Amino acid sequence: MVHANSPIPGLPPELLLGMVAKRFYAAAVAAGKTKETVPALGLIEPQAKVALELDNESQLRYTKTQTALMYLFDMSRIAADLVLLALGMELDERLYQAVMKATAAPPGCLGPRVGSLLSLLYPSLADRQTAMNALLHDSALLRYQLIRLIGDPEGPLSQREFCGEPSLIAHLTGEANPGLPASLIGLVDLFLPQAPPQAGKDLPADLERMLSLMSLGEASVHRLHIHPMVRRAALPMASRLANSQEWPILMLDLRTVPKSMDTAVALTLRETRLRHGIPLFLNPMSTGDEEPSPLALDRVAQAWRRALATERGLVLFMSDSREAAELSRLERAGMQLMDYKVPRPNFSERQALFEASLKQAFERQSMLGGIASIRIAPDVSVRDLASVYRVDEGDINDIVRHGIVLSELGALKSNSPTVLTAQNLWDAGREQTRRDIGRYATLVRSNYAWDDLVLPEEVKEQLWDFYCAARNRAFVHEKWGFGQKHMRGLGLCAIFSGDSGTGKTMAAEVLANMLKVNMYRIDVSMVASKWLGETERNLSEIFSSTESSDAILFFDEAESLFSKRTDSKDARDRYANMETGYMLQRIETYDGIVILSTNLRGNVDNAFLRRMQFGITFEPPEEFMRYELWKKAFPSKVPLDPDVNFGDLAKTYENITGGQIRLIAIGAAMIAASSETPVNMACIHRAFMAEMHKQQKLVSKELESLADRRPRREKTLTGKPPRKVH
Repeated sequence: MVHANSPIPGLPPELLLGMVAKRFYAAAVAAGKTKETVPALGLIEPQAKVALELDNESQLRYTKTQTALMYLFDMSRIAADLVLLALGMELDERLYQAVMKATAAPPGCLGPRVGSLLSLLYPSLADRQTAMNALLHDSALLRYQLIRLIGDPEGPLSQREFCGEPSLIAHLTGEANPGLPASLIGLVDLFLPQAPPQAGKDLPADLERMLSLMSLGEASVHRLHIHPMVRRAALPMASRLANSQEWPILMLDLRTVPKSMDTAVALTLRETRLRHGIPLFLNPMSTGDEEPSPLALDRVAQAWRRALATERGLVLFMSDSREAAELSRLERAGMQLMDYKVPRPNFSERQALFEASLKQAFERQSMLGGIASIRIAPDVSVRDLASVYRVDEGDINDIVRHGIVLSELGALKSNSPTVLTAQNLWDAGREQTRRDIGRYATLVRSNYAWDDLVLPEEVKEQLWDFYCAARNRAFVHEKWGFGQKHMRGLGLCAIFSGDSGTGKTMAAEVLANMLKVNMYRIDVSMVASKWLGETERNLSEIFSSTESSDAILFFDEAESLFSKRTDSKDARDRYANMETGYMLQRIETYDGIVILSTNLRGNVDNAFLRRMQFGITFEPPEEFMRYELWKKAFPSKVPLDPDVNFGDLAKTYENITGGQIRLIAIGAAMIAASSETPVNMACIHRAFMAEMHKQQKLVSKELESLADRRPRREKTLTGKPPRKVH
């Protein structure tokens, strides 16, 4: 049985072996070899006689297979003969021994010498030259590894050893589902055409039209670049492509190729031709380096030009937004590309995808024998999920699958029925939308909640408005049409200003936890560079990496990057203004969430302030707020002395911020633990004095007299190590 998309008619192994044995036996006899001089020929004589008695239909089938090989790989009939002979040697030990003995292969050789084999098969010098040309390095036989030549590639070709490629046997003998070569297993994903795609999962109409024109040869270009496309989104897209084109898709991710790309690409192209499929190369400009040099990228482009020089069919490329610009080097290397930018799913499409993914996940789990009692909790809202996670189908499927795993683990731990809750999906969403921004940013993790914020009501109302805007912006822009009317400023930007320790970072962390999204603190020192254009490139990489994840980008000390423009008195001013101009443009076109934090709002360019939807000022806490901060500063497990009075602390220490209160509380706990006493007022006073000395602030004599230093002196005089506090 031949697999549906195979362009090769396929031969029963007996027919292939018999025809090859007949061909070699006749050549050996013509060269003067006999069973007496070469006894191994007697081993294949019965097979050759069977082939002589084959009917015309069987012989025609062999001829069609030979012709299909010639057409698929643009090679001569002699080259196709060599492929079939090599496979016959792999199939049957008797034929292998006959070829080895008839060509007088030296002991230790793995295959017959090329020179001896060609001399036996092709007495005519012209035919021998054609066969020799078919074995040159750039020929189809070697480029696509249809045969193997063992030996020194720099030595004489005639002295190399001729062997077959076992992975081709399944294709030529008509197996239903041939496997991939060993070197491609784990690197290439094979997508076979399945049933028609479900509603809402077919290809965009313009992409399908473009593919149809290219596959029918009606377009002048047959190389298509689809972007932006990360791996988890490329998998469902490749499956839809296979269904749409009704051809297999072989996807090779170049980032997974351990060494040179040449062999993996050539084998992928070979398997594509043998299956009548379409090759799809993901991340084609990968060099193995985190920051490839322009020279390395140019070399990759030239390697692609060589690899695709003889490809006449449709070839697909996919890359993420960071690599999309680098693919233009292929055009500079002489390859023409058509470009297709994948539109991000809109709100309605994401909602439908979440619903379909939940349905499919439960159906798949039922087929695999999953927990029968699993159900969806009433608090799961696909509207909220689609509004917060503006991601593609691959991410949505991963979120749902991960959420189900979390619900099952929770059920096993509590020994209760499995329920998929909204919290399971939110936790899965944060995990699956996490992005690698490299060294420029740090993922911020915290457990702060809304009740932990101690701020004036006016500030909390502004933060709540920010949260509501972030939660519903996708619905407003996409469902109500604001995004279609206004093409810029679709992101959500805010600036938090105020002294250090007044709660700016904590407020951002609370918002991230409430929105169930990741938050990245941008390291300004790593982003800024003295080299011209390097700062802009780093910022572009940050924005591009997080654009599809709905993460919060938190720029601390933002005044250094978003500073005011000045008159250009020298080159440094001009370049600084260029950076500010780029940031203005990028902030306006970025449709994610950005929070700027600054202690010096006056140093931020006014053009940035105009683009901010929210400007929230954090002031030092008043007395009633300090009271709440002191109460929240000590966890419930901390032993507190009855003399600790939070009202007195709030009244006594006036000019301190929430951040300082937290540090003082930790310091007081350290002092109390070292002296094996509960945290008392004396410990808090000492920790306060240490914080003031660190800040180099003057303290009144009245406050200074409150600090009790006796526990420290006693510990110093005794010299005994502190004991553990239980």
